[in-house]
Parts: sequence; structure tokens; C-alpha cells
Amino acid sequence: MVGGGNLRAGSAQCVPVAGRRSRPLGTGPAERLSLGTPSPAFRRSLCHSGSGCAAGNATPRRMRLRVYPVPSSPDALHAWPQRPHSAGTFEGGGSPGLRAADVDIGIVYTHERRWMPRLLYTLRRSCPGIAARLVLVDNASKDGVTPWLGYFPQTLVLRNSRRLLYAANLNQVLRVATARYVLLLNTDMFFDPREHCVTRMVRFMDSRPQCGIAGCGIYHEDGGYAYPARRFQTLPVVFARRLGLGRLMPRTLDHYLYRDHPVDGTWACEWLSGCFLMVRRQALEDVGLFDEGFVKYFEDVDMCLRMARAGWQVLYHGATYCYHLEHRASRRLFSIDGWRHLRAYLRWHWKWGLRPSAAPVSTPLKRTVGDHPTIPALAGGVYHQRPNR
Repeated sequence: MVGGGNLRAGSAQCVPVAGRRSRPLGTGPAERLSLGTPSPAFRRSLCHSGSGCAAGNATPRRMRLRVYPVPSSPDALHAWPQRPHSAGTFEGGGSPGLRAADVDIGIVYTHERRWMPRLLYTLRRSCPGIAARLVLVDNASKDGVTPWLGYFPQTLVLRNSRRLLYAANLNQVLRVATARYVLLLNTDMFFDPREHCVTRMVRFMDSRPQCGIAGCGIYHEDGGYAYPARRFQTLPVVFARRLGLGRLMPRTLDHYLYRDHPVDGTWACEWLSGCFLMVRRQALEDVGLFDEGFVKYFEDVDMCLRMARAGWQVLYHGATYCYHLEHRASRRLFSIDGWRHLRAYLRWHWKWGLRPSAAPVSTPLKRTVGDHPTIPALAGGVYHQRPNR
């Protein structure tokens, strides 16, 4: 079981936290936050083409944004505009009187202090009507996670004694998860609190018992569509994206980005962006943890492929959405992140072949992938992981 695994000795410390802080977290001026407020009719008209996105030659429009003040403390959360729904209940480690969590929300914190208030304020307002728990990984940060403990009534903190890579931190979240679903988020995400994105994704997963992993619509802060659902990269896609040949190869990129699919629809895809992944914990028992051999990038692509090969569906659900700031240095070919991305791409093809198939395999995937030296067993695996430099 995922929730029954033990953390590696000496690497992390589990600290259950309950209750909220009684004093403000900051004394500076309130920040500003842009939140999209598209109506269903507006989302259906996100394409320039009169025949809709399915026409194949349509480009999503940008969503109109509004600006709201961010409260400076958890006590000011009531100032957020919201629908008349009860606030979400967040279950902690064994606290009496609280029902088991529907979703565990995992966030890895290293040094992203400037993004955390916006993420946590909006995240809490996106979970009405469900029980959720925040699992916060302190990846040996210099400033610690104490300022972020008052945003949720129940929080589980995992403190690393040394800095680990992203996949290793995600695996720590998966190993302590006890809810039906695990939501993995980047720190540079934020939500429209009136959209209730997390609640809607939990309801969606409940209605699709064969769905092992799902993602929602994702937009940039300026309202541009981020194309979170994609096909596996081929060499033409790499050339088009890395060498700036997209205008010369538009059909290649259109196929790669599913531009012939409606952005507000629900459909199967080959892989989803790791900035927002809702994973069914039962499916993890079949496919195992993230492959820590991917130093950076492609751990999400690898997980989605393993889900599909194990017989689980990988679904995009565009009826709800969130926002991603997405500061990606990997788009520059001659950069450290660019070379890391290329290295991860080559390793992924070395692992799965030049033309990987997402078709289910007859042999249970946990027997073919679970023995991989970088994927320990779900319970009590031991990591030998280099720290981030």
C-alpha cells in the first residue's frame, strides 16, 4: 500500500500540524493576484475558428482576467469572493472527529517563497465539499515552511535533511498518502477560488473509475492556453521546438499539442503536464512510484506511459482549470535546463524505445517496472539519490 511505506531513515521527518495561526503571517502590503473568470460560454468560444477547436486549424483565445487583492494572513481568507458553499474540510494525521481525506495535496517547497501565498490562499478555496489534507515537503529549504502552516487546518510536513531531486520528493508524498487521490502541484500554480477546481476534479475521478491519472485545463497568468495534454515527443517535434522551426512545421506541433481537440472537453491523451496531476492511489499499487532516474523532466511522461500500459486511463478534463506561471529555462537549447531536458528525453527513449506504445501490456507493469533500480517498492524503498546542485 502506498500509505504504508516508511520514509528513508535520516532523510525526512514527518510533522503533523493542526489548527491555524492566530497572528498574521506578514506585515507588508497585500499582494495582487490575477484570476480568470470565464463563463462556460466563453470557454466554449476559446477558439478563433467558427467551427470550434475540432476544426484542426484553430488557436485558443486568451482568457480575460480580473485582479483581486491577496489577504496578508489566513485570518483574512473570508475576504475572498466565493460561491455560497461550505469551506473544505482538511483531515490531518489521525485527528479525531474528521473523516478520511478524499485527496492528499502534495507540494514540494525549496525556495519558492514568492509564490506560496497565492498558491495556498487559492488552493484552500478550491476544495469545498471534500476532505483534503496538505502534504508539504520541506526540501531542505533555508527559510523553512513555518510561514505556510497556518493556511490549512490540517497539514503534514515532511522535512528533508538534505536536498532531494523532484521525483524523490514526489515519491515521499506518495508513500505517506492515505486518501483515494493524490494531487501533485508545482509551487508556481494558483487557482480561481470560485472555480472549485480540486473539488470538480475529485468528482470527475469518482465518475471515471478506470481513470488512473487526470489533469485539468491550465492557463498562463496572461490567459494563454498552456496545452497541458500532449503526445509523446518525436524527433520532428524536438527539432521544431528546440530549433525554432514551429512556423515551418505547424502540423507537427498541432499534432503534438492536440490542437484538434476542444480545450474544454474531456478526452484521452498520452501524457499530462506534471504541474497538476491527480493520481488514483489504487493505480499506484499497479505502476509503482516515479522513476528517480529522471534527474529533471520526463518523470511525468514516464508515469503517464506506465499508467496506460498498466490498463489505466490518462484523461484530460478541460471543464475546470487553474493557472501556471511556468518559468521554463529548458526552452533555451543552450542552457543547463535545456541540456537536462534533452538528457531526460534520450533516457526516456532508451527506456521505452524510439516508438513507445501506450497500449496495455499483458504482463502486470509492476513486475516489469517495479524492479527497475530507480523505482523502489512502494513500502520501505531505499533511495540512493544525489542532491540538487
